[in-house]
Order: sequence, then C-alpha cells, then structure tokens
Amino acid sequence: MRLFMPLMVFAAVLCAERPYMVEGRVVANRATNDLALSVSSSSSRRPTDSVPIGPDGSFRIQVPGSESVMEFRVLNHHGEVLHATHMSTTRGVPVELRLPNRSAGSAVGKPGGISLRRLAFTPTRHLRRDFDAAIRQQAAGKYAEAAEAFELVTNTEPEWFEAWMNLGVCKASIGQFEPAIAAFSSAIEIDPNVADVHSALGLALIRLKRYAEAERYARQARKLDPGSHRAAYALALRLAAEPARSTEALPLLEEVLPHYPDANLPLAAIRFDRGEFELSRDAASRFLHMSHSSNTQFAEKLLLESQLRLAR
Repeated sequence: MRLFMPLMVFAAVLCAERPYMVEGRVVANRATNDLALSVSSSSSRRPTDSVPIGPDGSFRIQVPGSESVMEFRVLNHHGEVLHATHMSTTRGVPVELRLPNRSAGSAVGKPGGISLRRLAFTPTRHLRRDFDAAIRQQAAGKYAEAAEAFELVTNTEPEWFEAWMNLGVCKASIGQFEPAIAAFSSAIEIDPNVADVHSALGLALIRLKRYAEAERYARQARKLDPGSHRAAYALALRLAAEPARSTEALPLLEEVLPHYPDANLPLAAIRFDRGEFELSRDAASRFLHMSHSSNTQFAEKLLLESQLRLAR
C-alpha cells in the first residue's frame, strides 16, 4: 500500500468581478518522493485531476475565471504562512507555480526550506496540552522536569519537530549531552532545514569534544542561515578548540560578542596565546563581569597572567 502524507496548500484568486478561491492539497509519496497537487474550486468544490509537481518543485495549474491575481500560499498546521507567491492569471492560460529549491522531502519558503514531513504533522489537542505544559516548565528553568515531559510527548508522537528540539535543549541544559545529541538528530531527520537545530547539535558535540562532527553541523547551520549568531558561535567554539585554527575563530568570536558574552573566554585564551596580553586581559575581564557561566577559574587565571605579563 502506498503511504501518502497530506499537507494543505491554499491558492486564493482575487478577481476584479468576484472573489474566486482555488483550494489545493499536496500529497507526497514517502517511498518515491513524488508530489502531486489536487485542486478544487470554490464554485464546484469538485476536485480536478491531480497535477504532478516536478523535481524542481514546479507545477502547472489552469485557473478559471477572468483576469486576476492569484495568491498561492503554503501554511503550516498553526496557520502560519511559510511561502507565498502572487501571480497574474488569464482565463484559459495555464499558470506555472514553483516551490523554490525543493530538495528531497522539502519545499523552500524560508531560508533553508520547508520540510513536507514537518508540515504534514498536526498534534492532537491532548498532546498539545502536554507540550504546552512542558514548555511552561522549561520557561521556569525546570529543565529536568521539562525533559521528562517532552520525552513523553516524543514517545507518543515521534513526528513532532518542536518536541524533539526542546527535549534536546532541556537535556543539554542539565548536562546530558548524549541524549541531547540524539534529540537534536531526531529533529533534523524530520526537518533538516532549520539552522538553529544544527547549531544546537554542533554545540552539544563540542561539549563532548567531537569537533569534526560539530564543525559539520555548524557549517551547515551557517549555510542555512548566514546571519545566524548561534551558528557563528558554534563554529567559532569549534575552531577555537584547535590552536592551529584560532586565527579563523577570531573574527567569528568578535562577531558574536554582543550576543554571547561567553565568547570572551575563548577570545581571551586566543589573545593570550598570540601574546596580545592587553586584549586578553580585557576579554577575560569582560567574561567575569558579563557571563553567567560557572567557569570563572580559567578566566581569573588568564586575567592574572595577562596583568603579570603587562607589568613586566
């Protein structure tokens, strides 16, 4: 039996004479990754033949009615618009639409793409209540309790991206990095197009000194979202862990300082190794004043050693 995964796509046609609505449903065959669009109109409510969607994410649809402007939208289960296209249409003339850069199982509408698997998932009301309760525990800093709640959610519904992502965050927050890595990896399986989850996975791998893997995920996060400060921070920490690559880490550490005060510590260490004792002292001092990290002993040592070198 063929397994199909539905997601809703709406195409609204705004005509000069009267509103005209075209409602579509995309179905994806998980086995073959084939996509098709089934369309029904607001006048007949009868579905037309399915329209195949090509490997590049394009498909052709003939919209009845007079000249109009069509708004094609892709929504997630929250009703949030993830992709929108406006296109002029003419009676009897087929219109070609495209979901840009469709890769295996995804259609792009934001940087990196939209996972069809993620779009197709809709939580039950009962599961949403459990998820929201876990979110409240997480917001209150009760990470262990929240992790247990998220685990129950993912055991019941393993297709929920946000549950896996938050489970990983909670596990990392209590120092359980192996389970955090497993949770982030599960989230990536569902939607490989989210920069933050790649960054989070990279940071967890760094804590276990799995630097090669960490760099791969950090660089993928930068590719998905070049403006992500978290991705830059993850890559900077990975590079800073290898003295021979500290020069590569410096500009990234400087870039993320306003967003990640903890970046002052590796920055201070690199500056000290380069003999830049004044800059090392300043970075160590900033770390001690701004960071909430408990790793103050190393910063204090760098500060003292830098001051001693400057006093000579």
